[in-house]
Amino acid sequence: MSYQVFGNPAFPYGTTSRLYGSGASSDTVTYWTIEVDWDNAGTYSGQSEALYCIGFESARGRTTKFEVGSNGDFIGYKMPDVGTCRITLDNSTRRFDPYYTSGALYGKLLPGRFIRVRVTYQGVTYPIFHGNISKITPYDNATTPTVVLDCEDGKRWLMNEDTNSDGVVTGGNNALTYANNYMETIYPTRLGGVVTIIANFPSEDLDYIYTLGTQSAITVLNDYVGARSDLWWVAADGVLHIKTMANFNDFTAATPTITESNTLKQFAVPVPWDEIVNDNKSYYYARRAVTSYVMWTGVETPLVAVGASTTYFPQSTYNNEVVPSAISAATISITANTAADGSGTDLSADFDGVISAADAIGCILTVTNNHGSLAGYITAITLTGTVYPADRKLEEDTDAASIAIYGKRRVILDNRMNDDGSYNYIGSRVDSPNIEVMLQARPSEQFAFDLFYEVDTTITKYNITNDPRLVGFISHRWLDQSGQNVLTTLRLEEEK
Repeated sequence: MSYQVFGNPAFPYGTTSRLYGSGASSDTVTYWTIEVDWDNAGTYSGQSEALYCIGFESARGRTTKFEVGSNGDFIGYKMPDVGTCRITLDNSTRRFDPYYTSGALYGKLLPGRFIRVRVTYQGVTYPIFHGNISKITPYDNATTPTVVLDCEDGKRWLMNEDTNSDGVVTGGNNALTYANNYMETIYPTRLGGVVTIIANFPSEDLDYIYTLGTQSAITVLNDYVGARSDLWWVAADGVLHIKTMANFNDFTAATPTITESNTLKQFAVPVPWDEIVNDNKSYYYARRAVTSYVMWTGVETPLVAVGASTTYFPQSTYNNEVVPSAISAATISITANTAADGSGTDLSADFDGVISAADAIGCILTVTNNHGSLAGYITAITLTGTVYPADRKLEEDTDAASIAIYGKRRVILDNRMNDDGSYNYIGSRVDSPNIEVMLQARPSEQFAFDLFYEVDTTITKYNITNDPRLVGFISHRWLDQSGQNVLTTLRLEEEK
């Protein structure tokens, strides 16, 4: 079988053979496709910039399993870093020159454009990167003018996107299910489609799921997923995956295995005590519902003219601390009088309050004077309903034997979504060392991996035999200007 390609990267840029070519599923040419939605039209036109590409490198994932705080303590499982991609293009034709008014892309060379990179080898197409261009940098070199496209994946979008809360949800809700439903409403389909939960996760429920006002989407996602020390990542095709760390039997298994026969004879093996935890301090928030509670009291006594309104911006509190609540359903109590001290005519029955724009902790309260002829003062106003205060508590788990050998290695877990003190989701542990391996000039193997694929690993030198590990980090780098010789680096971490 054969197929047409625009731009054959088996040949250097500028040669006739690279301009147009055809490929066959039996050939050994690596065909790269780099598509950019320059028109910001919401679709890719099929035009590939791989014709001009002379350099490529990408990096996605995490290099360590635990997040380290500024004080050196672990603060929980680390989510993958922002995935990056750097593409160097030959700009001899000035196609990518933002100052060239006659260029085909003039006025379209802007950051924020969606971009995806794929590679086809022997009829199989593998996704490599999908995200947005963050920066376009031309270099007017004397010999070969170039332009560099710096790109970032969907995590950067999540960090930049502000989102308002859905309020408070109560009553045995699965954190991952809620995260999935929430992210489906905001994560762009252009970055690879809807959010995916890999099946068979356990039903670790949260009694109260809530968000506090407007936050970044990444904060909301980290809170939900971190409540049970689960995991999320952006795949090579841009899809956002959410996965429980309690079950490993449903990770995608990579067809290639890792052995000393298909990797370069260069391994990076960190010392095994890099990821020791033996002093676990886990804070949890035992939330409870307090009903019929006066969550807010107005302190102003404004005069409201006939037919006029006044606006309040209340926040729900418990013992003078802002807490989540069911403020949208709160009961409004208003006392109004023609006199500020309450000695005049009672107008309470004619003052009506309406709640709008409510989130988990606040709302807009509009009060209107509906009396036909008398202005009045609001002498008292309250909101009464259900609030969800939290008792912040600490659970500790120490391993004296481990501390005696390695010294104290502390993890401090503090997630406001964690409402169960019995759920100690890291505990005392010593992980086996991560292994960094490199593959070169093996397209059918090195492009088949993606983040958190399960890989059967055998490295005899380190007494590792048929050990299932997860791809925690993956990078690709061109070693030539045609993309035929690529170095792939994988960091394989223990499954737990």
